[in-house]
Order: sequence, then C-alpha cells, then structure tokens
Amino acid sequence: MGQVIVGRVKIVPPQWPQYEIEHPLDFQLGERFALRGYHLTPSEVRPGEELHLTLYWQALEDGDRDYTVFVHLLDQEGRMLDQADAQPLGGGYPTSFWGRGELIQDGYILSLPPQTPPGAYKIEVGMYLLATGERLPVKDAEGVRVPGDRIPLGPVQVVIPEGK
Repeated sequence: MGQVIVGRVKIVPPQWPQYEIEHPLDFQLGERFALRGYHLTPSEVRPGEELHLTLYWQALEDGDRDYTVFVHLLDQEGRMLDQADAQPLGGGYPTSFWGRGELIQDGYILSLPPQTPPGAYKIEVGMYLLATGERLPVKDAEGVRVPGDRIPLGPVQVVIPEGK
C-alpha cells in the first residue's frame, strides 16, 4: 500500500520484520484478511494476572473499511471473563490503511479476575464492523465456515497461586 495522505499528514504503515509466529494458523476473515497466528504469554496464569496476546494478521487485499478486532477470554461454559475490542494497534493503524500482502502485528492485554477458579480457558478472536456489529465470516484452512465467526485460540491454563 505504501503511504496514505490525509490532509497534510502523511501516514506511513509500520515496517515489520519477518516474524517467528509461535502458534501458526490459517483462518480467513471474509475476503479481506487472514489470521496467520498468535503469540500468548504466559500460557499458564494465576487469578488476577494479565495475558498478553499478539495476533498476526495479513491483508489479502487493500483495505477500504475500518474493522474492529474482538478478543474474548471465556470459561468452558462460554462465559466471558474479559474482553478487548479495538481497531488494530490500539486504533493506530486501522484496517482501511492496510495494503495487500501486508503482515500486521497487533497486541492485546486480557486480565483475569482475582476470583477466577483454576482450570482451562479459551480465547476467541474475530473482526466486525463497529457501526453494524456484523462479524466478518471466518473460514478455516479447508474453507469451512467456523460457527459464530470467531477463531478459537488457546487453551489458557489458570493455576492456583503457590502457597494457597
């Protein structure tokens, strides 16, 4: 995509190095984007601590609309413990600026409530239009539509703090 001129401001997309993606994935969101993988630290967490999630998106075509990313931390029954909804890079690099083939590193922080019981939890991510709430359809590597148009990540293991 190169650069975009907005008024008198030149916006240059960040130049990212080649990534070593810890958890490679191949999900397509609509015809516009793909999720190529993620990095999650730590994979084992205590109640009240934070999870740091990095998503690796790829633009499959030049951007024309701004989509919002959702990140949901869920228990095994699907109850939400925390969520983060934002345009990529905290709104600093909206999807309308993305150029075909570009790889975008996008970070989120999720917080576990202090009363979270030990066990396995999951993270789900996707994209939607803020104005309508409509999610982009998600397909897996075989081209099969994913129920709920959300990509499952994880698991995250919540452990009992030492000495308790």
